[in-house]
Amino acid sequence: MEDPQWYHRPLDLEDMIAGGSMLTIGTLTISLYAIVMRIMWKQDKDIVGYRFLISTGVTDMLLLINYGIWPGLTILTKSEIITPNMRHWLQIYLDWAWFSMVWHYSVVGWSRWYAIRSPHEFRNQKRWISYLICSCCYILSMIQYL
Repeated sequence: MEDPQWYHRPLDLEDMIAGGSMLTIGTLTISLYAIVMRIMWKQDKDIVGYRFLISTGVTDMLLLINYGIWPGLTILTKSEIITPNMRHWLQIYLDWAWFSMVWHYSVVGWSRWYAIRSPHEFRNQKRWISYLICSCCYILSMIQYL
Protein backbone atom coordinates (compact mmCIF):
# COMPACT_ATOMS: atom_id res chain seq x y z
CA MET A 1 0.00 0.00 0.00
CA GLU A 2 2.74 2.39 -0.98
CA ASP A 3 1.57 5.84 -1.99
CA PRO A 4 3.89 7.23 -4.70
CA GLN A 5 2.74 10.79 -3.93
CA TRP A 6 3.79 10.58 -0.28
CA TYR A 7 7.09 12.32 -0.94
CA HIS A 8 5.34 15.32 -2.45
CA ARG A 9 2.87 15.90 0.37
CA PRO A 10 3.74 18.29 3.20
CA LEU A 11 4.82 16.84 6.54
CA ASP A 12 1.95 15.91 8.80
CA LEU A 13 1.99 15.72 12.59
CA GLU A 14 2.85 12.01 12.66
CA ASP A 15 5.87 12.58 10.42
CA MET A 16 7.13 15.41 12.61
CA ILE A 17 6.67 13.39 15.80
CA ALA A 18 8.34 10.29 14.36
CA GLY A 19 11.27 12.07 12.72
CA GLY A 20 11.69 14.59 15.51
CA SER A 21 11.67 11.99 18.26
CA MET A 22 14.21 9.83 16.40
CA LEU A 23 16.51 12.82 15.93
CA THR A 24 16.07 13.99 19.52
CA ILE A 25 16.61 10.61 21.13
CA GLY A 26 19.52 9.79 18.81
CA THR A 27 21.25 13.12 19.39
CA LEU A 28 20.71 13.02 23.15
CA THR A 29 21.98 9.46 23.43
CA ILE A 30 25.03 10.11 21.27
CA SER A 31 25.84 13.16 23.41
CA LEU A 32 25.61 11.09 26.59
CA TYR A 33 27.77 8.37 25.04
CA ALA A 34 30.37 10.98 24.10
CA ILE A 35 30.50 12.30 27.67
CA VAL A 36 30.85 8.82 29.18
CA MET A 37 33.45 7.79 26.61
CA ARG A 38 35.50 10.91 27.29
CA ILE A 39 35.55 10.10 31.00
CA MET A 40 36.56 6.51 30.27
CA TRP A 41 39.24 7.69 27.84
CA LYS A 42 40.86 9.76 30.59
CA GLN A 43 40.98 6.71 32.87
CA ASP A 44 41.82 3.95 30.39
CA LYS A 45 45.46 3.93 31.55
CA ASP A 46 44.31 2.69 34.95
CA ILE A 47 41.17 0.74 34.10
CA VAL A 48 41.93 -1.66 31.26
CA GLY A 49 38.30 -2.70 30.78
CA TYR A 50 37.43 0.84 29.70
CA ARG A 51 39.47 0.37 26.53
CA PHE A 52 37.10 -2.30 25.30
CA LEU A 53 34.04 -0.31 26.37
CA ILE A 54 35.29 2.78 24.52
CA SER A 55 35.58 0.84 21.29
CA THR A 56 32.16 -0.72 21.87
CA GLY A 57 30.81 2.78 22.47
CA VAL A 58 32.07 3.88 19.06
CA THR A 59 30.12 1.10 17.37
CA ASP A 60 27.06 1.89 19.47
CA MET A 61 27.26 5.52 18.37
CA LEU A 62 27.51 4.44 14.74
CA LEU A 63 24.39 2.33 15.19
CA LEU A 64 22.57 5.25 16.80
CA ILE A 65 23.39 7.31 13.73
CA ASN A 66 22.40 4.48 11.38
CA TYR A 67 19.11 3.56 13.03
CA GLY A 68 18.15 6.80 14.80
CA ILE A 69 19.54 9.94 13.20
CA TRP A 70 19.47 8.73 9.59
CA PRO A 71 15.84 7.50 9.62
CA GLY A 72 14.79 10.66 11.45
CA LEU A 73 16.34 12.78 8.73
CA THR A 74 14.79 10.70 5.96
CA ILE A 75 11.36 11.09 7.54
CA LEU A 76 11.67 14.83 8.06
CA THR A 77 13.14 15.52 4.62
CA LYS A 78 10.92 12.93 2.90
CA SER A 79 13.98 11.90 0.97
CA GLU A 80 16.17 8.81 0.89
CA ILE A 81 19.13 11.23 1.06
CA ILE A 82 21.23 8.88 -1.09
CA THR A 83 20.81 7.98 -4.73
CA PRO A 84 19.59 4.50 -5.69
CA ASN A 85 23.02 3.56 -7.07
CA MET A 86 24.54 4.24 -3.62
CA ARG A 87 22.25 1.77 -1.80
CA HIS A 88 24.70 -1.09 -2.21
CA TRP A 89 27.50 0.89 -0.54
CA LEU A 90 25.19 2.04 2.22
CA GLN A 91 24.20 -1.57 2.87
CA ILE A 92 27.87 -2.55 3.11
CA TYR A 93 28.43 0.21 5.67
CA LEU A 94 25.31 -0.72 7.67
CA ASP A 95 26.28 -4.39 7.78
CA TRP A 96 29.87 -3.52 8.69
CA ALA A 97 28.70 -1.37 11.60
CA TRP A 98 26.26 -4.04 12.78
CA PHE A 99 28.79 -6.88 12.66
CA SER A 100 31.35 -4.65 14.41
CA MET A 101 28.92 -4.28 17.28
CA VAL A 102 28.38 -8.04 17.41
CA TRP A 103 32.13 -8.73 17.51
CA HIS A 104 32.62 -6.07 20.18
CA TYR A 105 30.13 -7.72 22.51
CA SER A 106 32.11 -10.94 22.19
CA VAL A 107 35.36 -9.10 22.94
CA VAL A 108 33.85 -7.35 25.97
CA GLY A 109 32.65 -10.72 27.27
CA TRP A 110 36.09 -12.21 26.70
CA SER A 111 37.80 -9.27 28.43
CA ARG A 112 35.64 -9.72 31.51
CA TRP A 113 36.40 -13.42 31.59
CA TYR A 114 40.11 -12.70 31.16
CA ALA A 115 40.02 -10.11 33.96
CA ILE A 116 38.58 -12.74 36.30
CA ARG A 117 40.74 -15.60 35.08
CA SER A 118 44.08 -13.74 35.01
CA PRO A 119 43.68 -10.42 36.84
CA HIS A 120 47.38 -9.59 37.02
CA GLU A 121 47.98 -10.17 33.30
CA PHE A 122 44.81 -8.29 32.39
CA ARG A 123 45.74 -5.30 34.54
CA ASN A 124 49.20 -5.14 32.95
CA GLN A 125 47.92 -5.37 29.38
CA LYS A 126 49.45 -2.68 27.21
CA ARG A 127 47.14 -0.10 25.67
CA TRP A 128 48.19 -0.86 22.12
CA ILE A 129 47.33 -4.53 22.59
CA SER A 130 43.86 -3.66 23.89
CA TYR A 131 43.17 -1.33 20.99
CA LEU A 132 44.65 -3.82 18.52
CA ILE A 133 42.17 -6.41 19.78
CA CYS A 134 39.37 -3.85 19.38
CA SER A 135 40.48 -2.97 15.85
CA CYS A 136 40.21 -6.65 14.96
CA CYS A 137 36.45 -6.32 15.53
CA TYR A 138 36.24 -3.76 12.73
CA ILE A 139 38.48 -5.76 10.41
CA LEU A 140 36.68 -9.06 11.05
CA SER A 141 33.30 -7.47 10.45
CA MET A 142 34.42 -6.22 7.05
CA ILE A 143 35.84 -9.63 6.15
CA GLN A 144 32.65 -11.27 7.39
CA TYR A 145 30.50 -9.09 5.17
CA LEU A 146 32.65 -9.46 2.07
